[in-house]
Amino acid sequence: MTQQTLKQVSILTQLRPFVFCPPRAFTCARRTVISVIITMTAFASPLLASPKTLWIGTAATGAAEGVYQAQFDETTGLLTTPTRACALSRSSFIALSADQKLLLSVTEKTSINSQGMNQRLGHIASFQIGPDQSLSLINTQPAGGLGPCHVTLDETKRVAFLSNYHDGSLSSYKILPDGRLEGPVTNLQGNGFGPHPKRQLLAHVHSARVLPGNRHVAFCELGTDQVVVYAFNQDTAELTAHSSVKLPPGSGPRHMALHPTLPLAFVVNELNQSLSALSIDPIAGTLTALQTISSRPEGSPEIDALKLTSAEIRVHPNGRYVYTSTRDLTLKNGDYLSVFALGENNHLSLVEKYPVPASIPRGFHLSPNGRWLILAGQKSNNLFVLALDPDTGKLRPHAGPIPCPAPIGLNFGHP
Repeated sequence: MTQQTLKQVSILTQLRPFVFCPPRAFTCARRTVISVIITMTAFASPLLASPKTLWIGTAATGAAEGVYQAQFDETTGLLTTPTRACALSRSSFIALSADQKLLLSVTEKTSINSQGMNQRLGHIASFQIGPDQSLSLINTQPAGGLGPCHVTLDETKRVAFLSNYHDGSLSSYKILPDGRLEGPVTNLQGNGFGPHPKRQLLAHVHSARVLPGNRHVAFCELGTDQVVVYAFNQDTAELTAHSSVKLPPGSGPRHMALHPTLPLAFVVNELNQSLSALSIDPIAGTLTALQTISSRPEGSPEIDALKLTSAEIRVHPNGRYVYTSTRDLTLKNGDYLSVFALGENNHLSLVEKYPVPASIPRGFHLSPNGRWLILAGQKSNNLFVLALDPDTGKLRPHAGPIPCPAPIGLNFGHP
């Protein structure tokens, strides 16, 4: 037997499994015993499942600043108290490579310019993830703009994409085999504005998502109510403008998530607290708007984006449900999650609006097995675990609050 099998047999012995023997038999056939042990080992495998590492980007400052990690048990839904993996200023959003060996993070540092005024300089940082889940800084590169808020990378781990919110610019970087970043290779400035008198005075690039086929990347442009698609070169990391799609005026596209099997994308709109569905043509590299639905029940009064804004989006692994978060900027406990069902003809409908105890839920993630939702409260400085019913999509309380300084970007290493 292998060492793992012996370990499982030892655990089963402690559990005292019942093995039936005929009355007149002093021993059972060896084959029968082994068969029973193998069968019970298969049923006991969830007990032996390894915990998943949850990586947490934070807006923490001072002695608490940095990227944190915690261990999550998918069987019990229990999350350990996060510990700091590295010190990094304003590491609000992070991304992991598919092989779980590279972690990228946005970061900002405050310095004094030549006029004696404070200025925040943005960068992108690359870390190697060790076998013990430790982080080792590889290098950093300038963000190429103001207010880096989102980072992602392509499927080949050769190209990284950075979004800069404040000046509406975007940057691409070449990822070398050792994880070092080169660039920005391409740095583009967004242009335009939208109808909201305070939030859409200029372009605000908020995030990027690589489309199926790994040849195009879609940037959500909050300031101009559109999603802009660029073709990218996997070898050079160069970006070329390709196509775009408009969403409802004043919606403010923020983040995008992809359906696990269908050519569909979903965009959470920050300013009007809604969700948009889009079809994807992976060969042409184009998006087509299909539907936009409110995150609140029909008939709910409109609430201005200076008081209520949507933030994060995730698609359930089974592809049947989409989740979004909305933040109460007045800090009066009006934060909530919205659950949407994807029905016939890929039509979205609201399942429930779920009030949450976390204050400013800027980020959340679903567990890889689809049974749990981990919610981050940026202002309440904590995390919560919600139980998720994969059949109905609905949520219920499970664990928390778990202390964590200003958590925002959560990542298990899957979409």
